[in-house]
Amino acid sequence: MTRDTASDQGERTAGLAAAGRSLWSLMTAGAMLGPMQRVMLLEACRIVDRLEKLDSILRGAERDWLRLEPLDDEGTAYVVIVDKALSESRQQAATLKGLLAEIRQAGRTGVRPASGTGAPAKEEQPRREGGTVANLTPRIVARQAETAH
Repeated sequence: MTRDTASDQGERTAGLAAAGRSLWSLMTAGAMLGPMQRVMLLEACRIVDRLEKLDSILRGAERDWLRLEPLDDEGTAYVVIVDKALSESRQQAATLKGLLAEIRQAGRTGVRPASGTGAPAKEEQPRREGGTVANLTPRIVARQAETAH
C-alpha cells in the first residue's frame, strides 16, 4: 500500500480537469490504495472529466462538437447534430459506476493487490471449498434452509 505524496498526486492528476482532480482528492484523502485501485481511480477521474464535457455539449454550452446540416437546398432550415453525445454519456456513466463499485468493494473486503502484480496476495485470496463459484449456489440454498428451521 502506498500513500499519495504531494508530488505523486500532482503527477497522477496532471492532465485531469477540475472534476477529475476533485474526485481524485476526495477518494485519496486519507486512503491507502493499492496499485490496481489507483489505476481504476485514475480512469474513473478521466471518465468524470469526459462526462462533464459531454454534459456541456448536451446543454448546448459547448458548440465544438455540434454541427449544423441544412434541411433544404436553399439553406433556410438547419438541423443541429450532436454525434451520439447522449448515448456516449450513458455508456461513460455506466463505466464510471462499475469502476467506483470495484474500488469500493476492494476497500470493503480488505483484498489488496500484491505489490506490483495487480493480483491479490496469496494469503488474502478467498478460500474456495468445492472448487468453483458455481458450487456456491447449492451451499447457499442449503445454508438458507438450515437457518429457516
